[in-house]
Parts: sequence; C-alpha cells; structure tokens
Amino acid sequence: MKRISKILHLLAFMPVIFVNDLKSQTQQTDTTKRVDIKAVDILRQQKAADLRRSPFAADGIDMQPLRMQNLDLNRVLDRLPGIRVRQNGGLGSEASYTIHGLTGNAIRFFVDGVPINNLGSAFGPGSIPSNSLERIEVYKGVTPIELGSDALGGAINLVTRQDLQNNLEFSYAAGSFNTHRATLSSYFSSKNKKLFAQLNGFINSSDNNYEVWGPGVAIAGSDGRIIENIRFKRFNDDYKSVGAKVSIGLRELAWADLLSIGLYASGSDRGIQTGRTMAFVYGAVRYDDRFMMPNIRYVKRNLAGGKLDVDIFAGINSLRGTTTDTSSNKFNWAGNVIDPNVQGELNGIRAQKSIYQFNDRNIQSRVNANYRFSEHLQMRLAYNGTWARREGADELGVAEWTIALREPQYMNKNIVGAAVESNNKNKTFQQILSFRALHYKAESVAYQYSGNSQRELVPISSDDLLWGGSYAARWIPATNWALKLSAENSIRLPEGVELFGDGTTILNSPNLQPEQSQNLNASVHRRFVFDDNLSLETSGNYFFRNTKNLIWLGEGDLFGTARYENLEKIRSQGFEVEARLNIRERFFWTLSSTYQDVRNRQRLAPSGAPNVVFNDRLRNMPYFFANSEFRLQSIRAGKSKYLSAYLNTQYIEKFYFGWPSLGNQATNAYVPRQFIQDAGTAVTFENLGLTVGLDCYNLFNQQIYDNYLLQKPGRFLSIKITYHLSNPF
Repeated sequence: MKRISKILHLLAFMPVIFVNDLKSQTQQTDTTKRVDIKAVDILRQQKAADLRRSPFAADGIDMQPLRMQNLDLNRVLDRLPGIRVRQNGGLGSEASYTIHGLTGNAIRFFVDGVPINNLGSAFGPGSIPSNSLERIEVYKGVTPIELGSDALGGAINLVTRQDLQNNLEFSYAAGSFNTHRATLSSYFSSKNKKLFAQLNGFINSSDNNYEVWGPGVAIAGSDGRIIENIRFKRFNDDYKSVGAKVSIGLRELAWADLLSIGLYASGSDRGIQTGRTMAFVYGAVRYDDRFMMPNIRYVKRNLAGGKLDVDIFAGINSLRGTTTDTSSNKFNWAGNVIDPNVQGELNGIRAQKSIYQFNDRNIQSRVNANYRFSEHLQMRLAYNGTWARREGADELGVAEWTIALREPQYMNKNIVGAAVESNNKNKTFQQILSFRALHYKAESVAYQYSGNSQRELVPISSDDLLWGGSYAARWIPATNWALKLSAENSIRLPEGVELFGDGTTILNSPNLQPEQSQNLNASVHRRFVFDDNLSLETSGNYFFRNTKNLIWLGEGDLFGTARYENLEKIRSQGFEVEARLNIRERFFWTLSSTYQDVRNRQRLAPSGAPNVVFNDRLRNMPYFFANSEFRLQSIRAGKSKYLSAYLNTQYIEKFYFGWPSLGNQATNAYVPRQFIQDAGTAVTFENLGLTVGLDCYNLFNQQIYDNYLLQKPGRFLSIKITYHLSNPF
C-alpha cells in the first residue's frame, strides 16, 4: 500500500513530465474532440478568472466541473492555497476555517452576499450541495464592502446557479457509513422571461459510524486497567438535514431589474458523540434545530442616467435549537453502559439532566449602491444591519450549565462602508480605497461568583464604535504579469454563538472583546502562454497579520466543554505559492503549498508575570500544508459520452495541539503528519442528460485528525447519479 501511495504521490505532484506527450496526443485527436466551448461556459470561467486578477488577494472557483462529484464544499475549499478546513468528524460535524492563520468566525461565509451564519446549521458549507453553485469567491484579507461584513481574515461567497433557461436537475448519492445525499434544482420562467421561479433543495443523512482508535479512545478491562488501541465504531453521531431556497419574482421591468420574494428553510437532527476531545464519549445526547427566513430583494441598475446601481436585501429569520441530555446512562467507546445512575452526560461530574431550547430572532438588512462617475472612477456605498435576540429555557430546569443561557440576550450590529475604485486609461493600474464604521451593542449574562461565596447571574454589557479601512491595488507592468498589494486595519465583532454558546458543548462567553487586525498581502502573478493549447499560471503571495484580542475556541476543559476566549496579541506571517497548468482546456494540474508562522506575542500574562508561552506557535494550528490535483475534464469517450477524472493529494505537517513550551518536545501531544489521497471519475451521457460519478476519499484509509485529535472518517466510497433536463416546462 505504501508503494502504491508513493506512485500516486508522484503522479499527482509531477504530471508536468507528461506535458509534451499529452500535447501531441491531443493535437492528433482534434477530429474526435470538441474544440469549441459554448459562450456561456467561457463567460462562466471568465468570472472566476477575473476575481483572481482583481486587486484583492482572491481566488475564484468555477463549480461546473465539480458538480458531478459527491463533493462537499469543505473539500473544495481545503484544496486552495492559504486555506485549511478542519472538521470534528464526518458529514454535518462542526468545521472551522483558517485563512493565513486567522480562524473561526474571522472568516465570514455568504450565500449570494447573505451571511451564512444567520441561515441555520443545515446551511453550513459542509451541507450545501455542489450542484447548487455557480462558483465560489474566496477573499484572503481585504473584502469588498458590498459583502457588508466585519470579516477579519477573509470572506467566502457561495454564488448559487443563475440559470436563466428552464431546467430541472436531480442528483442522488450514496456512500460509506450509510451516507445519502439528494439535491433538486429547478428554474422556470414565462415566455417573455419576466416572471420566474427558482428552487434549490437538498437532503443529507449519514450514520457517521466510522471506526476510531488511538489517543482518547479506550475502555477499561475487567481488571480496571485501561485498554487502548482497540477500534470502535461511532454510535451516536448520525446526522440528518434538509434545506431549501425558494424564490419567485420579476425580471427586466422598467422599474426593477429584479424583484424577488424568497424563503430559506431548513432543519437538522444529529447525535452528539464527543466533547471537545475524544476523551469524552456521549451515547444519548441529541441536538436538533429548525430555521426559516422569508426575504425580499430588489435590484435596479443604470439609474441616474445609467450611472447608479442599487441592490437591497432584507430578511427576518427564526431559529429554534434544542439540546436533549436526559440519559441516566454513561457510555464507553464500546457503546456499553458503564454507569446506569448518572444525571445526564454533558459536563462530567457536574452533569444534570436538561432539555435546553433556545429561540433566536434575527432581522437583517443590506443596502449596496454603486455610482459610476466615469469609465475609470466609481464609488460604492454599503450598509449592513443585524438585530439578534436569544431567549432560552430548560424544560427540566435543573442543569447549572443552562442557567445563564436561559436569560434573554441580544446583540445589534451596524456596519457602514464606502469605497472608491479607480483605473487608469489603459486599465493596467486599478486601486480600491475603502472605509468602514462598525457599531456593536450586546447584552448578555454570566453565572459566576460575585464577591462572595454565592454564585449569581451578572449582567454584561458591551457598546463599541470602531473604525476600519483598507487599500488594494493591482498593476499590470507587462502582458501576462500582475503585481498586487492590499492592506487593511480590520475589525471583527463577536458573533452570537461566541457570546451565547451553542447549547451543547460550547458555553457562553459574555466578556469577549472585538478582534482587531492589521493585515498585509503582496503577490506576484505570471502567466506563461506557450501556444493556444498550453498555458501555465503561477503566483506567489506573502501575508502578514498583527492581531489583537483574537477570538478563538479554547481548549476543552475537564468536563468536555469549552468557551471562546480572547488572545491578546497574535502575529501571523508566511507565504503561499501556486501553479496551474492547462492543456487544451481538458487536462489540468494544480500544485499549491502554504507556510504560516502563527505565534503568541503576548509578553505578560494577565497576572503581570512573564508569559511562559510567549513566541510559541499558536496551539492546534497547522503551519505547513500542500495540495496537488491532476484532472481530466470532458474527454470525449464516444459520440455523446464524456469522461472526467481526478486525483488529489494533500500533505499536512504535524503540529502541536498544546503550547509547545508547556511540554517535552519529544512527548508533547501533537496531531501527526498526514498524507491523504482522493480519486474519482465521472461519465456523462450527453444525449440522456445523465452523469454517473464514482468517488473515493481517503483512498488508503489513513487515520486522519484535525482539532485536538478529533478523528475524521476513514476511506469513503460513493456513487452519484445526476439527471439534467433542459426546457422541461
């Protein structure tokens, strides 16, 4: 197996040696292959390429070639340079995202510009199907003000399909661990194209009963001694979710280019298998939520003599989540009851049975305006407002950990931004200068000792007005060259889950302070065009982050829970490189690697004593990783059959999940070095509108980890069938 792994490693990382052979072969088969790309495909690919050429440190991913894979978006994002996606388990598990050393909610997610953190857990990136997306926009550092966010480390915008022709598409995928995923996408418009209706829906389910072993996974033998290195199947980790985005509206009217009324709706249900580490195993804890958000959007372009564009969005959402912890049994990893007389499983010896339910109410509005003074100068204005309120209740009312969460808590955020964009006459120099004002007000509570021996609820209030700004520029000194520079002083306000907790294993943290960071990106891009059929794009990027009050999820405590906390000063710097080889728009090879040095720069501990972990690498943070992919796309396999295939490999250097200075370097706990391969193929029967895809993730069944040695699934095999019907109505 190791020999096969090495062969695949070489194939994925060194396909350039086959370029000349592939080039000659493809030239000889011109008569049997499509050489023309439809105009719509060219335009779609151009949008993703334009983003990479913008002044921002950004990537654009065209999702059309990836729709036929049984591929969740976390895998797509994890293959990009500078980005690491870390999950706590299988389908539906919590995931954290890191861009250039900044992590968690410092990375903002959007669906068509709408913040995803307000759309319920079922609309997480790991659940949204690839079929429903047109492209993914990734910003590493400075973000456009029209997203209207307080992103600190970057933003990821998921752009849904904008099909303007009647169509119906259905897909179904089945895979290991009893995993099933189904999607439905459809678009209908009237004969004059003015009235339309659109639906994107999905259903996901998985038992997630993969094997786990190693650190934290152990049972006691009959003699009371701990037995390790036994493999067990996860048994309370099942996941189900359903979600839909529906919209109906009007297009291309005299008074509106777009007026739509829509609805986001979702629900999820899952078992809670572990605490923040695998040392805590739960056998009956459950979580479910239900979400709904009606919304309206209005777009009008070319007002004021063709110079002004306006885009307005507003929505009201409701999220209800319930954590049920009523078991009298304590379980081990074998799924056996080892104590039938406990009072719930969460919080260890502090456990008390609970049925905790929270209700979130959220009002969100977004206004974007763009005014063009001339072909070379334009101004953008943006406003984003969020009003959130949480109320909680515990049906049993005895669990101490829910006391603070039962009190009403609220948070209001208002963000106003302005940006000026200019180009020179030949558009070889483009720059964007922007400013943001951020107002944040929150009321929360803490359950703590307050100057005496009795614990009590203590109200916590926050009210801040902060300012940020950014500059981004791109210069094209010669054909196929580009130099880019971006810098910002960015602010991020705490999110609801960070302040209020998640109702399961994350406790509330009402004393959090906003994050602030000075960010810098400098990059060079070079494109080599050898002929019409062969090109190579290369890029190198240096990044620097100086962050105060970094908000991150602290290490789990002795009871399996954790809470978000501020780290006073963190510095991150590093570089990323990438190469993209394109042969006749059919053969693609991508290679990227990232090195990030993220260190604790707080010299003094809160007590005033020297900080013993000063200048340590940030714990639980990978510092070197690389990806490579070799892809064959739409190769003709018959008169109406096309073949696609890919091989992806990923390398992650080992990293400590504790502070290195607090343990012996030889024995300190670490996440081991990982080398993982994925492979797949798909056949499209164009005359039938049918595609059949086969995928295998973690090809050699490696033991892979992310956060605090939380083990992820082993080998995953799946088959996916996609049926597309044009003009069915």
